[in-house]
Amino acid sequence: MPTYHDKRLKPCKTCSVKPVLEHWSSGGPMYAVRCDNPERPDSCDEAFDYSKNRNPEKAIERWNEYQSVGYLDDVVEMLEKEAEE
Repeated sequence: MPTYHDKRLKPCKTCSVKPVLEHWSSGGPMYAVRCDNPERPDSCDEAFDYSKNRNPEKAIERWNEYQSVGYLDDVVEMLEKEAEE
């Protein structure tokens, strides 16, 4: 399965590792972005499943979207925890 780094890809929000775009063709061309961390947690693979698409541009778009969703919620939660301490 060929992979390559693309500068448009946001780092994984779970582990901060740079992802790769993967391409395979069993059942027709398919693309998805995967965190390139060999010890990645399951949450990294959830982003991979979300990004699967027949169009590489759409796979990149969906990966980046997934990496952005919930970010502000995470920051708010962190700040609230710090305020409680």
